[in-house]
Amino acid sequence: MSRGDRRRDARRRREGAAGAPRPRPGALVDGRATDEPAPAPAGLTSPEPTSAAPAVAAGPASRRALVVAFGAVTVLFAFAGALRLWDLPLAPFHNDEGVNGWFVTQLLRTGQWTYDPANYHGPTFFYLAALSALLVGLGDVSMRLVPAFFGLATLGLVLLTGRCIGRVGAFAAAALLAISPGMVFFSRYAIHEMLLVFFTLAFVLAATRWWETGRTRLLLAAAAALAGMFTTKETAVVTVVVLGLAAACVALYERVAPRVLGRRTRFAPGTRAPSAGEATGAAPGTWRPGASRARRADPLARFGGRDGLRRSLAAAAVVFVAIWVTLFSSLFTNLPAGVLDSFRSLTIWTQTSGATQVSGPLTYAGWMVEEELAIFVLGLVGAAWVAWEGRSRAAIFCAAWATGLFLAYSLIGYKTPWLMLGWLVPYAIVAGHVLGRAWEGRRPAARLGAAAVLGVALALGAVQAAALAFRDYDVEENAYVYVQTRREVKDLVAWLAAEDVRLGTGGQLGIVVMSPDYWPLPWYLRDDTKAGFYGKVVDVVAPIQIVKTDQLESLPAGFADRYRESARYSMRPGVDLVVFVALQP
Repeated sequence: MSRGDRRRDARRRREGAAGAPRPRPGALVDGRATDEPAPAPAGLTSPEPTSAAPAVAAGPASRRALVVAFGAVTVLFAFAGALRLWDLPLAPFHNDEGVNGWFVTQLLRTGQWTYDPANYHGPTFFYLAALSALLVGLGDVSMRLVPAFFGLATLGLVLLTGRCIGRVGAFAAAALLAISPGMVFFSRYAIHEMLLVFFTLAFVLAATRWWETGRTRLLLAAAAALAGMFTTKETAVVTVVVLGLAAACVALYERVAPRVLGRRTRFAPGTRAPSAGEATGAAPGTWRPGASRARRADPLARFGGRDGLRRSLAAAAVVFVAIWVTLFSSLFTNLPAGVLDSFRSLTIWTQTSGATQVSGPLTYAGWMVEEELAIFVLGLVGAAWVAWEGRSRAAIFCAAWATGLFLAYSLIGYKTPWLMLGWLVPYAIVAGHVLGRAWEGRRPAARLGAAAVLGVALALGAVQAAALAFRDYDVEENAYVYVQTRREVKDLVAWLAAEDVRLGTGGQLGIVVMSPDYWPLPWYLRDDTKAGFYGKVVDVVAPIQIVKTDQLESLPAGFADRYRESARYSMRPGVDLVVFVALQP
């Protein structure tokens, strides 16, 4: 056959293929599903760019999609910001917030804060809150701006998971977290938990991206985030152990799943076809056996060889140690005691974690059903589904991460509701992945179902989050309201301010507080240098004395002749205060 005949024959074959009917999606052709291309050649970690990609990216449809995406993200952050930032001083400070606020006050006034491993968490929050106070002034707002900022920043990190679970899935996950009652409530709560959530997700994203690319700057970012976890809260050790187990579970799954699930395992044939906007990159979260073969051939190549990996790890260790030592040593003013105490905290915490606030192993399950039903159900169902489908390594890792933390803290006797934030984020990512997969399937019924589920979840979550943040913040029936200071304490603080004006003491009333339960009053009375917090019955002279109801029988002799009862306030469950005012001579 001549060269011209061969060309005509090839042209006819191409024209015939173009006009031939396409098999339905999912049908098996040559031993593989039609919606999955053949395995990538060894050494390729992502599909090669095509010449048509720039034209697609520049088309009107892509521009409209970009505008819609930008608008959706803007609305998401506007709504999330309103829930987290509106009227931050509304709820009275919790006991823990009062302690944190007092430390920040002392740090600003004396320039010194010393880490105490027996009682308090890491230093990161205190230094950031001090910086916030320097910018906007010391008060309720400056303290609560720190968790609010990290709560919003966490949503930004969740959006970055789009390269792993798809852009639609990442947006769905961020939307679920934006209106999560727990994420909203504790973003308005001046404690350490929201910082730990942020640093954990930042560590996971940076570490996994470094493992894929070998870029040193990503490893340094992961080291900084890991240091941020440990300098925020000692429970970071539990999270790190669970993350390691989750990674091991993914590796085990990759070996076992093909034998167990057989053809239901989608990662075996290779990567799926990239969706719109992904033409020049790997499909999000899919398995890439071609890259795995390349890594087995030269596993250190992406790190610059063995020497490059050693240099990167050394630099990361320097970053981690520098942050650890700087913060735990109180900016080098408490060396080496502060650094040594940071290790002692782990021992103390393991010994005391089961001493107080102990509940049964089903406590967190009940709280999740009560407060986070949408994320919990979608996360659990999604965890089972992604394991059965076997398509996304990222989703399987997040499922193992969330479930591991949930089980670990369920088995530990110590229970507090803010610990649930640790698995809320990965469960939301799993839920977002499942919703995104249903939407990207382009089947009308699946799209309608995904949109309906997300819409109902967002509507119910937004109502619940808004009610908790702005109306029911001290209603004990809510699981997140945990020994919360009652709103009438704000009335007590307002009355004390009025008495200060009436007596003309210039903020120096000299209040005596005998109640052993007095936090967060030291925070609210931080400017009264004459205020005394004794924690027991004492016989001292003061214009105003505050006692607990169970101390009334123990008051000094002659107390009733010198003071009259002014009012009673319930500070929190089981703590009722009685205010006495000195009689005029």
